[in-house]
Amino acid sequence: MRVIVFLVALFSACAAARAEDLLGSDQKAYGKEIRIFSATQSRDRYATVTGRVLMDGTLAAPATLFSDVDGLPGWIENLAAAKEIEARTLTDRMVYMRFSAPAGFADRDGLMRFVASKEARKIIILTFEDIPAFPLQSDTVRMTDVRGKFRVEQVSPGTLAVEFRLHYDSSAKPVALANLSVRQQVKQTLVRMRQRIEGPLRHASFDGALARSLGLE
Repeated sequence: MRVIVFLVALFSACAAARAEDLLGSDQKAYGKEIRIFSATQSRDRYATVTGRVLMDGTLAAPATLFSDVDGLPGWIENLAAAKEIEARTLTDRMVYMRFSAPAGFADRDGLMRFVASKEARKIIILTFEDIPAFPLQSDTVRMTDVRGKFRVEQVSPGTLAVEFRLHYDSSAKPVALANLSVRQQVKQTLVRMRQRIEGPLRHASFDGALARSLGLE
């Protein structure tokens, strides 16, 4: 009887957890707890890590967050410095980024192209990738094959479904340990992103120029 009661309770807890999930238009489930997935794609040395979570807010909050280059170190995990090198538009920018490394290891850096866009009426995307042709720094190791993407969907009037996907070649070894570091980086970035969206940016509104650039007027 105790076993039956335990199984019923476990099933009920799982059902309740699933009931709290919201399905995005990408047919993926999002919940209040951050979920992390990792897979090594064909011909990659390092894993691609994906995190998904729900946040309270509207699209104006992540749009504002993404457009603030000086504020990037405040929420992107391990980002020690960010400097805009060129801005083609409000939503297409070149940013030099330097990531801190544990003691005894050199920092990682690279020039990234950030492009924000509207995927659909209630979805904005921020992609970033490395630009190889940038002078090397003597005290850092250059990151290569950087592929990052934030997908943010307004799944209900006050709820955002956020997916963050990240891959890069850090030249760090062992590879397994480097992959664990990326998992932590993705998770903590989502934690800090949610803190800002549900905190200081809770009542954010679209700047007119930014809304026009994203096609969200």
